Amino acid sequence: MNERNFRAANVLFYNIPECTSSNIEERVLYDKEEISKIIKGTSSDNKTPIKVIRLGKSYQPNKHRPIKAIFSSAGDAFDILKNKKHILSRLPPNSSNIGISSDRTLFQREQMKKLRDQLAARQSSGEQNLTIKFTKGTPGIVVIDKIVKNSQNF
Repeated sequence: MNERNFRAANVLFYNIPECTSSNIEERVLYDKEEISKIIKGTSSDNKTPIKVIRLGKSYQPNKHRPIKAIFSSAGDAFDILKNKKHILSRLPPNSSNIGISSDRTLFQREQMKKLRDQLAARQSSGEQNLTIKFTKGTPGIVVIDKIVKNSQNF
């Protein structure tokens, strides 16, 4: 639980092109500016990361390492994650593969992998209308209810 609280102020950004400069300060500044461009124009606009870190092995052509952006509070990170769909929908078409997610612990990643595998197995055995849904912070496989909103019978 402590590790989850520690990671609460972190947001991961995927598929953002890397700066090719050999100067570390330039690369960090480039990454901060790219994150700011992505979240600009949303309610999260005034939130800038206090630190950015590229994860994984060093630069390789045509491979973009994820960026871990550390914000000053968990609330800032939550606002960005809450507005994720809006943020991604505003990006130009050439940026359509950019992704945003929370920073999960190893246990959380393993748990989600198991659930995705279970979901795939159940769907391949013929079950339909299944999805993974979080209930009170815990993921589980549930049946999708077909609810027609604002429908009236006359």
